[in-house]
Amino acid sequence: MRMKTVVLALSLSLIGFTPKFSFADTLQLETATGNTSGPDIYPYGFSVDGSTSLTSLSCLNYNREITFGEEWNVTVTGLSSLAPTATIDGSSDTELREDAYLDYYYNHTTVPGIGAVSNSELQYAIWDILDPSGVSGLTGLFDSTAQNLVYAAEGAAAGESNAFLSQFTLFTPTTDQTGWTAGPPQQFLEFIPGTGNDAPPAVTPEPSSLALLGTGFLGMVAIMRRKIAAPVKA
Repeated sequence: MRMKTVVLALSLSLIGFTPKFSFADTLQLETATGNTSGPDIYPYGFSVDGSTSLTSLSCLNYNREITFGEEWNVTVTGLSSLAPTATIDGSSDTELREDAYLDYYYNHTTVPGIGAVSNSELQYAIWDILDPSGVSGLTGLFDSTAQNLVYAAEGAAAGESNAFLSQFTLFTPTTDQTGWTAGPPQQFLEFIPGTGNDAPPAVTPEPSSLALLGTGFLGMVAIMRRKIAAPVKA
């Protein structure tokens, strides 16, 4: 079974009174929830600075490998701070925005415009964003729902606000390969729900909006027919 997981160990003693995401130390994998028909999927449990309270992160790269106990240096970046043209370890700002949209729906039972989803389908959709060549051909795993999730993420990326993106933190391996055993290790994303605009943008019209649009269109057709059928006055 392919391993898609890791654990964070941030050196809080070095941070002092600086912001939480100013420095990053290492990641080390602790636990993962496995998919019995394929690779491990979300959630991946990470220990922060040796804490017994694990932090759940989502894995962004399918074609990279890690093992339990492996640890490496990372940089920590808030998605809202990225420039539109930024690229981090091969991931563009647009791709990371798409990942954030999908990551938001973990542990939800439905996604607007798509319907019922599973964490497995969300995980495979996330992997397809960065590694489509490795995921798209996985029969029975990357299914039509996962593909629709990718389409939805692509439609949502441009409309995501900083208020939404500020809830996501990216953990990226540095070029220091100390501790890598099957690397390079993956990038991981953390979602911490905010108190303001914490929902992703809508990517499909609501049923009521569609009904209103249809009613308006039918009304225009009726008016046009009346004009055509009206007798011409002398």
